[in-house]
Amino acid sequence: GDEDVAVALMDTQGAWDARMSKEQSATIFGLTTLLASRLIYNVSKQIQQDKIDNLLYFTDFAKAALRALERDTGVKREPFQTLEFLVRDWPHYQENVGIPAARSMMKNHLDQYFDPKMSQDTKSVDALRDLFHDIDVWCLPHPSLKIENESWDGNLAVIEKPFWRFINGYLEKIFAPAELQAKQNLGNAITVSTFGTVVREFSGAFSDAAPQAKTFSEAMEASTGLLARDVAIKKAKQLLTEKALSKASAVTDKEFDEIAAMATELAEAEFSNKAIFGTTEGIEERKALLLQEVQEEIQRARDDNERKLEASLTGLTNFSLLGLGAFAIDRVSDVTCDWWSGFCRDISTDLSYVYVAVFAWVGFNLYLISEKQGQLNATAAALELAKTVVRQIDRNLKGVQKATGSDKDAIVDVDVDKKP
Repeated sequence: GDEDVAVALMDTQGAWDARMSKEQSATIFGLTTLLASRLIYNVSKQIQQDKIDNLLYFTDFAKAALRALERDTGVKREPFQTLEFLVRDWPHYQENVGIPAARSMMKNHLDQYFDPKMSQDTKSVDALRDLFHDIDVWCLPHPSLKIENESWDGNLAVIEKPFWRFINGYLEKIFAPAELQAKQNLGNAITVSTFGTVVREFSGAFSDAAPQAKTFSEAMEASTGLLARDVAIKKAKQLLTEKALSKASAVTDKEFDEIAAMATELAEAEFSNKAIFGTTEGIEERKALLLQEVQEEIQRARDDNERKLEASLTGLTNFSLLGLGAFAIDRVSDVTCDWWSGFCRDISTDLSYVYVAVFAWVGFNLYLISEKQGQLNATAAALELAKTVVRQIDRNLKGVQKATGSDKDAIVDVDVDKKP
């Protein structure tokens, strides 16, 4: 689709061998499952019932933790996304078999264990289907018997072409837009900003290498609450930006209050729809923290809107300087030459038209602000305009002084050069 995602490829230690306990294996499998949108379970030659049964140790306590969700909300959903069996050294392909025909063979192999009509062990199959939204398989042929020789030096030229063809097909499959999905936790996408916290929460649930339903449930509650908060805050910020912050001019206090109420209501609704895992007390506590953050965002947006309001007349700074300049020259002309020079009187008349027009336009803009925002906000805008005019005058005077000082220095340099 058009969504940008960050892809993290994780290679975990092997599990369910003679050197590891079932608790340690379940820890590896459990953490990987919780963090991966596509869990690739690497098996040799074919799927076997014992490989499926190995998964049940983790799924048993995961299901126990999820029963509370179904009991409290009436919602039954698969908490995890895709479980894919990657069968290596698959020996049953015919020579030059095409990928479509091979996919049919793969599906038939998977159905032997996961199709209720073909599988005798429905307990393990049902347990996995309750936890994973999608279960798939891909079978790779043997790369080459030459790589099993002790003398093999890692030269990839010995790898047979069918293996490269199936590897290429597999990569095209898992990285296709329809297959490449963002990791979700009970419907809430894990983002870059929340990934670290989610990892810490789930790592804590497995810290004793003997996961329990209680600790898993607590981690799920914390992570789903965090992700729901993240989505709710983003929705509130987006609404504030669209309705107020992105506008060229400030909105009225009444309009902003309405927008703030909409943002709060939207954030609360988003959180309530997504934070569905955990106790009522825990969810309400996290909602209270969310609403506090939303109010902080609203206050920041309100401050930005007020600054925009105060600066609403600053675009008239140079225009106002023109009016003040015309007014000052007219006053000087009244004192110095209007009483005896017709030319000065004509200039004064023209200047009076200029500053009257300027002041009238500024006054009209203040009136519009007063009508829209109130007298207090109009006064604040007028004061901000006055400050910008004073700052501009100060900068102009300093520029003149600097230019005058530079000229004097140049004259002194010339005089010095002329000395005998």
